[in-house]
Amino acid sequence: MKTILSCQFKLECNRFLGLVTTREDFEKREFVFGEENVRAYFKEAKMELPAFFDVIDPLPDYEIRPLFALNAQPGPPVAKDVYDLAEGTMLQAIRDLKAQAQAEGKDPASVPSALLLALHGAMVAEEHEDAEGDFLESMRNAVDPDCPIFVTLDLHVNMTKKKAAQATALFPLEFYPHTDFYENALKAARCLIDTLEGRVVPAMAIHELPMLFPTLPTGHESFLPFREEIGALNQEPGILHARFTHGFFAADVREGFGTTLVITDNDLPRAQRLADDLAERIYAKRRSFYRDCFTPDEALREARRLLDSGVHPPIVLADVNDNPGSGSTQDNPELLRAMIDADLPAMFSTLFDPESVERAYETGLGNEVELDLGGKLRPDVTGGPVRAKARVLQYSGGNYRNEGTFLHGVLHRLGKAALVEVGNVKIILCSIRVQPADRAALHLFGLEPETCPVVAVKSAVHYRASYEPVAGRILEVSTKSLGPIDPRALHYEHAPKDAYPLQGLDL
Repeated sequence: MKTILSCQFKLECNRFLGLVTTREDFEKREFVFGEENVRAYFKEAKMELPAFFDVIDPLPDYEIRPLFALNAQPGPPVAKDVYDLAEGTMLQAIRDLKAQAQAEGKDPASVPSALLLALHGAMVAEEHEDAEGDFLESMRNAVDPDCPIFVTLDLHVNMTKKKAAQATALFPLEFYPHTDFYENALKAARCLIDTLEGRVVPAMAIHELPMLFPTLPTGHESFLPFREEIGALNQEPGILHARFTHGFFAADVREGFGTTLVITDNDLPRAQRLADDLAERIYAKRRSFYRDCFTPDEALREARRLLDSGVHPPIVLADVNDNPGSGSTQDNPELLRAMIDADLPAMFSTLFDPESVERAYETGLGNEVELDLGGKLRPDVTGGPVRAKARVLQYSGGNYRNEGTFLHGVLHRLGKAALVEVGNVKIILCSIRVQPADRAALHLFGLEPETCPVVAVKSAVHYRASYEPVAGRILEVSTKSLGPIDPRALHYEHAPKDAYPLQGLDL
C-alpha cells in the first residue's frame, strides 16, 4: 500500500491590515484536524481535498491521509504558532511513517510515497515572507529526494522561485471567479498517480513578469484571448498543466508578480519556451488589464437610469475594493451611504459591524435604533461610520453554504448577524468578516435578489459566479479600502518599485 500524505493550509495575506491572523481567526473559518474530521467536514464541498479523495480512494494500491484543513479569511500574516502547528503536524506524520517502515524492516526512504497538498500561495507568516515556499522546503528536506510533492494553488499565488524549486509540480487554478477548485485538484491528483506509476515525468518551468497584476476576472475582454489560448495549450499532447497566475499584490512581497507556468511530460526546454513566449505576449498587453470603476454616487445614478430604461432588476453594485476576500475591512459604508440617499429599494450584502449587531439584538425585533454603521476599523481610510435610524427585521446565527459554482457547498460563517432596514435599504450586518459572494448570504435572511431593483455586494470578482445569471447589469464601484483592485492604490514596503505599474509612482 502506497501512502500519500495530504493537508490544506491556506491564507491569502494582506499585509496592510497590520497585526496577525491568529488561531482564533482560523477557527472562525476552517480549523479541522484528523482524517475522519476532515473527510466529514468536506463531505458536501466541491473543493481540493474531496477531489483528492475521489481520485485516490478507489485505487486499491493507494491510500491518502488528510492530516488537517486550515483556512482563514484573507488577512494579516499568519501567527507563528499556527504556522508551526501546520508544519510540525506534517513533519511528525512523515517521521511516524518512517519509524513504522523501519520497525517493519522496510526502507524508511520509501515513505511517504508522495505529498499532495492544497495551499493558497499568497501566505505570509511571522518569520516567513514566502510561507508556502518555506513550508515546501521543510517537507522536501523531510522526505526522500525523489518523493513527488504535488501542490494545488490559488490563481493569486505569489509564484516564488522557492515554491517552484521545492515542488515536483504546481497546479494553480485557471479561472477567476475560482469555479475550478475541484476540477483543478482532480487534474493534480491524476497527474500524481500517473507520475507514481511511471506514465509521465513532470518538467516544470515558470516565467515571472515584472508586473503586479490587478484584480481582474479571467473572462474580462482584455484577458479573455489569453484564457482561451491557455485552455487550448492545456489540450496539447505532452502538456500536463499550463497557467498564468496573477499574484496577490496586497501581500507586499518581493516576488508577487504575474507568472506563467508550463509543465510538460519530460521536456523542460519546451516548457520554458512556452512559458517565456506566453509571458512576453501578456506583458505586451499590460496596459489593457486596468479598468475604471464608478464612484458610489455615479453608480446609483446609473442604476436608476438603467431601471428607468427597462433593464430588469437587480442592478448589482459590486464594491470591488472593500472586499474581505482581498483582506479588506468589509466595513466601508461609502456605498451604503449613497444607497440610503438614493432611496431606491435595495439590499446590501454585507457590512462587518459587530457593534451594530449587538445594538440590534439589544433593541429587539421590529424596533428602531440609532446605529453608527461601519467605518470603525480604519476610519482614517473609510471616513468613519454612517449614522442612521434602523429598524431591526431579523436575527441569525449566520451560517450558510454556498449554493453556486464558487466554493460550492462550503460552509460560511457570518457569526452573530442581523438584518436591519434603513429607509428603503435592507442591510445584513455580520460579526465575522467573510466574502458574501454567493446569493446564499441573502437567502439566509429570506431575501431574493431577483425581486429587488438594486443589490450591493462586497466582493471583487467571485460574486460574478452567483450574480451574473440573475443580474440585469453589474456596475463595479470603487471605495477607499485596504484591498483595492488596482496595485497603484497601496504604499509598499517590500514589493519592487520598478515593477509595472509602480514605476515613477511615489510609493
